[in-house]
Order: sequence, then structure tokens, then C-alpha cells
Amino acid sequence: MPELVAALGKAERCAQIDALLPLLRSQFADNTAALHQLAFALNGAQRFADAASVAAQGIVVDPYNAWLHHNASFALNMRGDFVGMYRHTAETARLLPGNPLMQNSTSPPRNCARATSSTAGSNTNGTMHCRRTTISFGPITRNGKASR
Repeated sequence: MPELVAALGKAERCAQIDALLPLLRSQFADNTAALHQLAFALNGAQRFADAASVAAQGIVVDPYNAWLHHNASFALNMRGDFVGMYRHTAETARLLPGNPLMQNSTSPPRNCARATSSTAGSNTNGTMHCRRTTISFGPITRNGKASR
């Protein structure tokens, strides 16, 4: 069923996802593997609020499921909830101590003094000041469009 959600997302058939989602959530209410796959598919379909909610549903069932925390982290990041994103990212890293990608995701790049963001006008830009290098990223986008 998560494959169906992914296909509907690619086809931009939001009404069908809206109709199917409550059924899937109740059918797989205590199946954390299915909820993980569903949250992943919803993230892929850029349904970040739904993905965060489904991941949270799974975390209630199994708070030690790193991949549900990872999906929640991604969805919350895309929604701009950086405090929630960091909380789930840190929990993912704690639950997957042998995964170097997850361990590196909780700390800034080496030799970076600070990370800042500025919100001047309608642009949201981020700048990371590292030794000898400034890395700029922005404007930050949502659903392929610049955030305003």
C-alpha cells in the first residue's frame, strides 16, 4: 500500500491520498514497519505534515524505532520545525550508534565555528562560517518553491 501512496503522490492525486490515508492508518495502527513505509512514501510525495503524523503514530507504538524517528526528522525539517527535527535526529543517532551517517547528522561540519540563518525580507537563507570557507545555502525551498 505505501507504493500506492507513492504512485498517487507522483501523479499529484491528493484527493485519493486523503481518502486512503485514514484507512491505512487504522489498518496498520500497530504495525511499525508498515507505518515507517507509509511515512517514507508520504515524505516522498511531499506530504510532510501527514508523514510527521504517521511517524509520530508509529513512535507511540515503538519509541525505539530509529527509522520512524528518521522519517519524523525529515518531515519536520521540511516543515521548518527545526527544534522537533533536531530532537528526532538526535534520537535516531542514539538508536543507531554504528551508523556513521546518522552520527554525523547531529553535528556541524568540522572546523565550522557557527551556523546562522537570516530572514531578511521574504528570503530565508542559511550561512555556515567555516575556517577559510563560507558555505551559503538558500533560499530554502518547500515543495520546489522558495519559502516566503
